[in-house]
Amino acid sequence: MGYNPKTVRAKPTFWNGRRYDSQGEAGRAAELHLLQKAGVISGLMEQVTCLAVINGMEVTSWRVVFIYHENGKLILEDFKSEGTVQKPDYRM
Repeated sequence: MGYNPKTVRAKPTFWNGRRYDSQGEAGRAAELHLLQKAGVISGLMEQVTCLAVINGMEVTSWRVVFIYHENGKLILEDFKSEGTVQKPDYRM
């Protein structure tokens, strides 16, 4: 699938001294920071590059937008806009 700049309407946004790809992503970051302050989640990390290594060889990498612990579980969370979520290419 090719990149079409006309379909990308996200506006980079700064919140708390950090750049986010969209206002929605920045809003989710703010929400997660409040949840961490309240003790609901812990260990919040943002925009972490993860590597897939098989038999000692790096196969691929990807960026996880948010990683945190909630109720004893490790959560890896991506952020997609409502419009993007509706596209068949992004459904799981």
